[in-house]
Amino acid sequence: MSERGRGRGARGGSNDRGGSSRGGSNDRGGFSRGGRGDGGRGGYAPRGDSPGRGRGDFRGGRGDFGGSRGGFSGNFIGGDRRGFRGRGGGGGGRGGGVSIGKSYDNRATPAIYQAGNIPPPDAQITQVENAIEKALALPSMNDLSLTQRQPARPGYGTKGMPVTLWANYLVLTLSLKTILHRYSIVVTPEVKGRKLRRVIEILLSDGKISTLGSSVASDFSLHLITSEKLAEDMLRDKVKYRLELEDEALENAIEYSITLDQTGIFSLGDMIDYLTSTQASAIFKVKDDFVQAMNIVFGYTPKADVNVLSIGANRHYRLSGTGNTAPAYTDLRGAIYAWRGFFMSVVRDFAMENGNGASKLNAFLSRVKVETSHLPTKKNKSGQVIPRIKTILGLATTRDGGELPRDQRPIVTRNGASSYNVQFYFSNGQGGGQMITVAAYFQRQYGITCAQDFPCVNVGTRGKPTYLPADVCTIKMGQVAHSKLTGPQTTTMLGFAALRPHQNAELITEYGINSLALNSAHGTLGRFLLSLTSREMITVPGRVLAGPNVLYRGDKLARTRDGQWNMKEIKFSKSGRKNIRWTAIWLDNGGRAAWRDWGQLKTTIMAFYEALKVNGVDIESPLFLNADGDSALRVVRQIGESRDNRMEVDKGAIENMIARCKSSKADIILVVLGKQEVPTYNAVKCAGDVLHGISTVCVIGDKFAKAQGQHQYFANVALKFNLKLGGDNQRLEPKKLGIIGDGKTMVVGLDVTHPSPGSADTAPSIAGIVASIDKYLSEFPAQLSIQERRKEMITDVGDLLKSRLSLWRKHNNQQLPENILVYRDGVSEGEYRLVRDLEVPALKKACSEVYPADMTKKDLPRITFIIVGKRHHTRFYPTTDKPDLTDVRSGNPKNGTIVDRGVTEARTWDWYLQSHTGLQGTARPGHYVVVSDEIFRGRPIPKGSGFTNTADVLEDLTHNMCYLFGRATKAVSRCPPAYYADLVCARARTYLSHLFDPTHEDAETETTVSGASGKTPNFSGVDIHPNVKDVMFYI
Repeated sequence: MSERGRGRGARGGSNDRGGSSRGGSNDRGGFSRGGRGDGGRGGYAPRGDSPGRGRGDFRGGRGDFGGSRGGFSGNFIGGDRRGFRGRGGGGGGRGGGVSIGKSYDNRATPAIYQAGNIPPPDAQITQVENAIEKALALPSMNDLSLTQRQPARPGYGTKGMPVTLWANYLVLTLSLKTILHRYSIVVTPEVKGRKLRRVIEILLSDGKISTLGSSVASDFSLHLITSEKLAEDMLRDKVKYRLELEDEALENAIEYSITLDQTGIFSLGDMIDYLTSTQASAIFKVKDDFVQAMNIVFGYTPKADVNVLSIGANRHYRLSGTGNTAPAYTDLRGAIYAWRGFFMSVVRDFAMENGNGASKLNAFLSRVKVETSHLPTKKNKSGQVIPRIKTILGLATTRDGGELPRDQRPIVTRNGASSYNVQFYFSNGQGGGQMITVAAYFQRQYGITCAQDFPCVNVGTRGKPTYLPADVCTIKMGQVAHSKLTGPQTTTMLGFAALRPHQNAELITEYGINSLALNSAHGTLGRFLLSLTSREMITVPGRVLAGPNVLYRGDKLARTRDGQWNMKEIKFSKSGRKNIRWTAIWLDNGGRAAWRDWGQLKTTIMAFYEALKVNGVDIESPLFLNADGDSALRVVRQIGESRDNRMEVDKGAIENMIARCKSSKADIILVVLGKQEVPTYNAVKCAGDVLHGISTVCVIGDKFAKAQGQHQYFANVALKFNLKLGGDNQRLEPKKLGIIGDGKTMVVGLDVTHPSPGSADTAPSIAGIVASIDKYLSEFPAQLSIQERRKEMITDVGDLLKSRLSLWRKHNNQQLPENILVYRDGVSEGEYRLVRDLEVPALKKACSEVYPADMTKKDLPRITFIIVGKRHHTRFYPTTDKPDLTDVRSGNPKNGTIVDRGVTEARTWDWYLQSHTGLQGTARPGHYVVVSDEIFRGRPIPKGSGFTNTADVLEDLTHNMCYLFGRATKAVSRCPPAYYADLVCARARTYLSHLFDPTHEDAETETTVSGASGKTPNFSGVDIHPNVKDVMFYI
């Protein structure tokens, strides 16, 4: 179970939606319990037709809090996650920054969850794991990984200081007698979304199957699970549709036929036999189906609770009550709240505020359910009000009414017009009619005077609109807010989500268990003979790996502590290219000027130049385009009024200035921005990386000019500066990089980014690859490829690898690497098999087309493929406050904490590694899963390494690499190749910002809301200019 926060629509009038922090984490948010279709008579249709009952189907969100694409975007989900296969936590982070002369004195004793009452890890689990480890080590099992599609675990790691940790898992008590019967649900006529859920609710409460009571569970969509086989007469049933609070169906209500077909029978005894078997080759063929069935059973009670919003299969948000540990929700403003919820899953592992633009308001309101107030109140027999619900399509637009006769089409003066500026055809019922404004109609029909400045909303379709004034609409509480959060909203959400680890753990065991009804011995769980063994989380064995020392110029040592180090009196390992020319430009994009004139800015630039030299960047003084420097370098952004009164970036002016810098023979530009604004940044990066081929480094004027901490800020910028010039910032001792130190192993990172909610429906998915060029792992040039939207498997992965092999050969005397170590980012657990079956063979095929025969005959190159999971929900909590095992500042586990027992697979190779120091909230470890290995298994253990098995070798190597992230002086949360691949995909989004974050004008001419089908993705290129493609342009 995992505790999480999520934004939701507030009860109240309509406000416009969030601003534009660039992003694309696909994290969804905001939410709503319910609104269903209906709404009685509702607004007035343009032709005088009664709209009748609307569908109003519920659309749930998905996604995980991660900030993986540079900011939060779309349907926001945030917060720590914890729990039953609980997955949560803030923390993580991209790292960044140089530490100069920083003190690391321990300052306080952290609060520890359940300090002094720590049960040992389960001995039975350890016994089973040890037995399977021995079985896998037998000579007869050496080829197991060849017959299995996924490599067998080569053993458990032993290196590091032992530590016991809490894990956000709860233990289930299962009965060997329990049999789960799974049935598919088919409803005729076909319905979807919220209405389908309501039909199934009626079936469970009124249908034949209702006699089984708590022996039935459903996901309210596709499946039904029972504890006994259904009688034949229960497999076919009919129900009449009625609203949630209606006592009985109307006479003319639609009747639905329901067919149940048995699709599986699952024995808990068989699963227990598999989990406790010590045979290395044990197989449970239906374990995925079994886990799905168990999740349906456990999720049924919260899903059926009217006070709990359930999104997807596993995310649950109680909309009433609060926890004692932390508040249940917080106000993000702009009609959005963040609610704290829980992720729960059974696992098989034993072992205004939002901007003034009409386009933003339109995006915020799209698919939002509102309760209308202009019609007479309707009540049931109990006196409960039956709400009249409508689902908003969007604001009134000039394109409405395309399916109506031309003389009856609405007249809308502008997009987002008020009720006084929207006219529709009002039929007199006798074949005639007239045009009337929405405001006039509501005044005459209901005596409602509409506000002049409130927009008119469309609750019909674009072709046949039905208009309502915003005055009569109240947003239903608890809806998924399909909108991008503004900067202030994101800050508030992070603060709300970032509970300290002990608070996170307490919220699970105190509030989460009760909230999800897991503590009840009665009801659904009891009828399936399931219960929690204890309210307490489990403990697992872990180890704390020692961090490597970091080397700088002249092999000068920077000793690491708490995963961090400082660069006092130290220079970068290697400066970038020699004899380069650089310049600076000032883009005044509307922020408060940090300097009165160019002369003051020039003084700051010269101070930065001195800092570059101090940090080891061998560079000449900046090039100024003329003697005075003033007008040539300070650019006031050209702005103009758009249709919804937004100020717009003059991309042409930016492109011209960067072109001018290039014509002056500059190699890199320091770009000073007046304020942090995404459109300006996007324009700069597109002009530099794609159009003109010149590296750019952006800084924010206020931060760049601020005297306090300026040396630290300058050093941070210097990190990027040196990397973009082809330099090496830091290195490790060769022995700490193991096989990579031999210079025959190329390390690769892969990732894919997808369109966010609100992106154009022509926005594609973009794949990115990065790869090392030498044994130092300091430089990772990149390549991009556009592919079909929302396709996670990389279409051109073979060609992408070929481009990296070509670059490796260029830097290594025309030699190809003997080993290729791949870290793949962004793959969910359900896609492991696809990666193994599609991407790994594609890489091998590409190598067969590049490598000479004498190498392929030796089975070279050897490829190991590791998936780096960042969107899982597993969290660990310290059991001690000892500073060598726990970070005393944040209360998180110590950086370097690794767990490969207790919550991992016993037969396949995976581990959790928290390589970074969690600064805020609950740290999230990386989850590393080996899906293919030809490099490490069977390779002799290096003498004198202190390793006992192959698991130690790869775990230690992965951990050490986390100290080589080029733009930070600290270990980062996941292995740099995966991190860099994530960054290059984020950079690609800036080049196609007109698709990933379209303006209102873009949306009118060529796009619709993300998620629409039937549109061909835009395959326009994101080709990086040849001048910068072989350096880290994306850093």
